[in-house]
Amino acid sequence: MKHRMMHSHNLREALPDYARKMAVPLEELEAAYQWMLDNEVCFETRIKDRTLSFICYLNIEPRIENPLARRFYKLLSSETLGALIPLYGINWPTLRDRMLR
Repeated sequence: MKHRMMHSHNLREALPDYARKMAVPLEELEAAYQWMLDNEVCFETRIKDRTLSFICYLNIEPRIENPLARRFYKLLSSETLGALIPLYGINWPTLRDRMLR
């Protein structure tokens, strides 16, 4: 899933703040973040001296297996300006989203 929405710059450097905010050990959050990168929930792109951090703009929260990664994805998505697109399928949110576009 490579549907991306920009979240921030250098998200990896902000993990200690997120660990405090979520009340979890930093090592566990770092492992969850690496899991998110490996499973295409989050993405990083290096440009010059900055790392651009993206999240999947489809609402894949129900599909994220790692519980801490699911919580972190929900927190990151709540910090973005745009709303996530509903997970595609035969359901009311998808029909409504398609009708409005």
